[in-house]
Amino acid sequence: MNKVIISGNITKDLELRSTSDGKHFVQFGIAINEGTKDKPITNFFNCNAWEHNADFITKYFGKGRKILIEGTLRISKYKNDEEKEITNTYILVNHSEFCDSKKEEKEENTSEKLNDYKAFDNPSEVVFEDDDLPF
Repeated sequence: MNKVIISGNITKDLELRSTSDGKHFVQFGIAINEGTKDKPITNFFNCNAWEHNADFITKYFGKGRKILIEGTLRISKYKNDEEKEITNTYILVNHSEFCDSKKEEKEENTSEKLNDYKAFDNPSEVVFEDDDLPF
């Protein structure tokens, strides 16, 4: 069985690319923080997603965003320009999910929305017109 499930933060801005025959793909990294405060450990994983998975990830995720992925571990080998054999290990993404909580999303939006209510900092300065009242 070859199945990988990880959750972490996307490490770079995402760029949806296409092959010469028009298939969409995206390559990205995921950072997972582990360890303790005294000895933090960060592991980095390379990931590849294709077609609808790539479209979904590039549309809804970005650098720093938490993501949960499920996929398979793959190893590819190729020769570089100097004829040296290179081995690349990555996760082929089969499924992805949002990992941010609704609370975190709301906290991000709350500070922006608070600026809309600056008039309520001093209630004595707020003037309501009769048209504004619901009764």
